[in-house]
Amino acid sequence: LGDKAYQVPECSPEFYKYGSTRPVPNFGDGKQSDIIETFIPLMLPPYSLGTSFAEKEKQRILHDEIENVKNLDKWNPAPPLCIEIKEK
Repeated sequence: LGDKAYQVPECSPEFYKYGSTRPVPNFGDGKQSDIIETFIPLMLPPYSLGTSFAEKEKQRILHDEIENVKNLDKWNPAPPLCIEIKEK
């Protein structure tokens, strides 16, 4: 069972060789430029951004409440669950 190098990788002949198990990390190798390319507009956009989510949500809640009150005119009580049997 232990005669295969892949079962016990520490016993393979080049396991402890530099860079054999994982690639060497190269963080901060200096190849990236240090120039930050960010665009910040100096003026506000010339158009209106429209209504905010909070305003739309308030309008939706108000509309739902009005519809609920209108639907009260169409309300009927539920039929009774128990049926009374009258004997003659």
